[in-house]
Amino acid sequence: MINSDDREETMARYFDSVEAFERPTLQPGPENLRESLHFDDADLDSNRAGVLSAAQRTRLWRQDMMKMLGAAVCLIAGMLFNIALLAGWMTVHGRGVGVGVSLMLVGLILAVWSAETWLDLTPGSVLVAEGYLRPAERIVTGRYGSSTIVCVEIGNQTFDVPKAAHDAIREGKRRLYYLRRTRTVLSVDPPAN
Repeated sequence: MINSDDREETMARYFDSVEAFERPTLQPGPENLRESLHFDDADLDSNRAGVLSAAQRTRLWRQDMMKMLGAAVCLIAGMLFNIALLAGWMTVHGRGVGVGVSLMLVGLILAVWSAETWLDLTPGSVLVAEGYLRPAERIVTGRYGSSTIVCVEIGNQTFDVPKAAHDAIREGKRRLYYLRRTRTVLSVDPPAN
């Protein structure tokens, strides 16, 4: 084979097959989507009924508790920092008050973000979007450049999703279940066979 006329093509196919064997890639499908969005059959059944499952509620509460803890730490640290500056317990030249105020602003942002999740979890209702589901990307341009955010489009709506979920999605007519305020994607019906 190495001395044949199409040796380069044969060698390329050989090394491609070795690479595919050594590093198999996951094919998109409902199993991979379930893993990347962290849902199972019981979660999907609850979402179809229009409510959060107990497992989803627990997972989302834990994530929300981390945001609330971060908000509390930032608010307290910012206030203590500013009190220490005003009382003269420490001297910071230049931007001392700015650090304390910045910490307090970060705390407020985390608190608002946490409140949105709490408002979604309290009633526990789940909304459904139905239509042609497809992975998409959007570019967000900011002060320091642009970044690409992976998302999915269904009907006339767009939802941000983790990269693993974006890569696992099969296009087609589907149902997507999500929370109203945070637009958190909870589960997706498997594709029709």
